[in-house]
Amino acid sequence: MDPSLSKASQLGSIDGLYAVIRNNPNALSNIDQIPFVDTPLHIAAFAGHIQFAMEIMRLKPSFSTKSNQDGFAPIHIALQKGHIQLVLWLVEKIPDLVRVQGREGVTPLHFVAQNGNLHLLNKFLSVCPKSIEDVTIRNETALHVTLKNSQFEAFEILMGKLQQDSDEEANYWKKKILNCKDVEGNSLLHISAYRNQPQVLEFLVEYIKSNAGMLEVNALNNDGITALDLALQNSDAEVQRLLNQIIRAENILNNNIKDTTTIPNPTQIQVIKPTAELENFDPVDLKDSAEYFKFEYGKSSPEKARSDLLVVAVLMATATYQAVLTPPGTTTDKNGVTSSLDHVTYSFFMFFNSIGFYISLSSIMILINKFPLYREFQFALFAFSATYGSAVVSNSPSGQGSEIFSWIISLGMPLFILYVGSYIRILYKQRKKVALADWRRFENP
Repeated sequence: MDPSLSKASQLGSIDGLYAVIRNNPNALSNIDQIPFVDTPLHIAAFAGHIQFAMEIMRLKPSFSTKSNQDGFAPIHIALQKGHIQLVLWLVEKIPDLVRVQGREGVTPLHFVAQNGNLHLLNKFLSVCPKSIEDVTIRNETALHVTLKNSQFEAFEILMGKLQQDSDEEANYWKKKILNCKDVEGNSLLHISAYRNQPQVLEFLVEYIKSNAGMLEVNALNNDGITALDLALQNSDAEVQRLLNQIIRAENILNNNIKDTTTIPNPTQIQVIKPTAELENFDPVDLKDSAEYFKFEYGKSSPEKARSDLLVVAVLMATATYQAVLTPPGTTTDKNGVTSSLDHVTYSFFMFFNSIGFYISLSSIMILINKFPLYREFQFALFAFSATYGSAVVSNSPSGQGSEIFSWIISLGMPLFILYVGSYIRILYKQRKKVALADWRRFENP
């Protein structure tokens, strides 16, 4: 840039600006041809010279959206330096400047949401309502930004803006914005649960009363975790209570379940006809049964699934433990337990019975992870495993190497199951990350 033009911009001298143009009529056009550069408007925004900025904008409107070498447009510079009047003038002249993306995709709306400038936030939403749809390169909406920076008042203003319109298009964007996930797959519910923000959840409890079906309460992040799972791991009891209240309310409202305390008028009862899929459902057909009862990510409750899995795992552990105490072919008399099984049959039975036992114990440990008293339960399961191993050894037939095989099962099998299980889970996560990366490359070639 011409040093004279740079000096005029720093001083806010309009006379100096025209002196440069008089000597070189292409002075501004030459700057405009450079992709990333500090224009005179950037310099004026840095210094807060409103009248000079107005004149530059009149001569070269394209300067208003041009990024400098640091990735910032003039409005970003003005915001960073706190020149509020200049910012207000810029968005009055060109409302779409609220949507100009700077470094990392941050717009002026993201900036004021992060810093909690409520006056500018209201102004930006007023002149450019569509700006609430914009996301950063981390796929963060302005709502994400408010929660990650604990700007609750700014969050309320943004939510209030979403509530103003209720036409079909507005409802589409409302649901899209409310359930938008950042690059880690975290929605607004995930963030509020992880950061322990009961005031956000209290607001959402009231919000869903008039906006049923807008929140995807069982959505999973990239780690396969729901907001409720995060709350159980990181939040206090109040956050867990509020989140459970939101989930129950959404599920009830989504399924049109009536309040059980109210007796409906018989003439108002709607007979729900079975769908074609339900009419054709054959419980004998294993394929139909699997499809009907399958767990659906984002719809089925992970909390209920975990409870059901715990019941199954405990039943398996109980059955296999009982089997090792009284293997098939054993009799009990005054001399103790005697077995009619030969070495091969006993070894075959104990091998597969032990696989079932140790897998069920491993599943229980995974399912109760992050539970209260987890360490105590872990020690109890270890002791339970040790008594199982003792039973395997004590009931083994004498001779033919049965005792050695029993010791191998007792000591080696648990370590083998834990190692293989951990390896499979790591392998699955790696394949999932590769698949996700491939999908993103396909979506953004």
